[in-house]
Amino acid sequence: MTNGSVAISADGTTVLWKSMVGSVHTCYVTTNLGTKWTLSTGLTFSCNPEADAQNPLKFYAYNSSGGYLYASTDGGLTFSRAGSAGTGDSSTFCTAPGLEGHVWIAMNGGGLKYSTNSGATFYSANVTEADAIAFGKTAPGAASPTLFIWGRPASGSVPGMYRSIDRAATWVSVNDPNHQYGGRGNAGLIEGDKNVCGRVYMSSVGRGVPYMDSWVFVTNITVGPATCSLPVNGTVQLTASVQPTNSSNPAFTWAASDTNIATVSASGWVTARGVGSTSITATTIDGAYVASSLVTVTSATSSPWLSWTRSGVSNLVFSWPADHRGWRLLVQTNNLLLGISTNHLDWGAVPNSTNVTSISIPISTSNPSEFYRLGYP
Repeated sequence: MTNGSVAISADGTTVLWKSMVGSVHTCYVTTNLGTKWTLSTGLTFSCNPEADAQNPLKFYAYNSSGGYLYASTDGGLTFSRAGSAGTGDSSTFCTAPGLEGHVWIAMNGGGLKYSTNSGATFYSANVTEADAIAFGKTAPGAASPTLFIWGRPASGSVPGMYRSIDRAATWVSVNDPNHQYGGRGNAGLIEGDKNVCGRVYMSSVGRGVPYMDSWVFVTNITVGPATCSLPVNGTVQLTASVQPTNSSNPAFTWAASDTNIATVSASGWVTARGVGSTSITATTIDGAYVASSLVTVTSATSSPWLSWTRSGVSNLVFSWPADHRGWRLLVQTNNLLLGISTNHLDWGAVPNSTNVTSISIPISTSNPSEFYRLGYP
């Protein structure tokens, strides 16, 4: 027996060899590196078997003319018919890394079919056309390995390479119409890189083996303000920026090193709980980059003196102690002869004054008089 195709079990101990002896479809199994081969039964049709990516006892074969998947649970010694995915011109199918029983079949114009129970039941994925399929490394934060197809997710899509990190629910184009490399050629293959997220290889028409990178990795994260002071029960909004701005997964999480001093919400809103200092950190899902803000909580609850200086001819600069960051600068416009109104509704917050301890304000000659004070939110 020569030629044919092979599949290797998940633990690397079993090799399944499918080929022809004359005009007869024949399959053999070895568990000792080819010293002894045992005849396998059940695969009497043209196919390219695949091993389950998790269970070393499971192998699969797809009969494209009959539409059924055949499965083995005894290390490839016997195969029996499982469920039907439907017929299609393609015989390209693969198993999902790390997930037992997950089998995906490219059905050309019939789209993409998949099973999560070793072929007993098949479902249709969100794909219009799939000529080839492959899995790559799981993206940071994703629950399933990265899926690649050569085809069209929607009827209006340009044929080419596409990537999904959410089990075919959504798709991202990997290449563009100017980088088709003549198609997949006679080999008709694509293969996802299992070590580099977002990288996929393809056969081509006389252009070697092109590869494409479709994942933009996070390189850094920053948090602002870097330091701040709050009174007990005070609040402040922290912000985080992920670089580069076009990262494929810019998600991050917030955490406080000591929740007895301050807590932080999922949106970066910090609430002071007790006197002391604590770090509030933001950590990226992709790459686990970390940035932090040092939050100091004081017992200061009374309004401090508000200082001001004139800056040039048209601005006033107001400032207040650092341990009162989080207080707001309030303004009231009134006639000087009437004085300050006692109605709290007559006071309005100066924009952008909550997270600072100094702010410059233009002098308005159109107002009769302006009164300023600090107020706790």
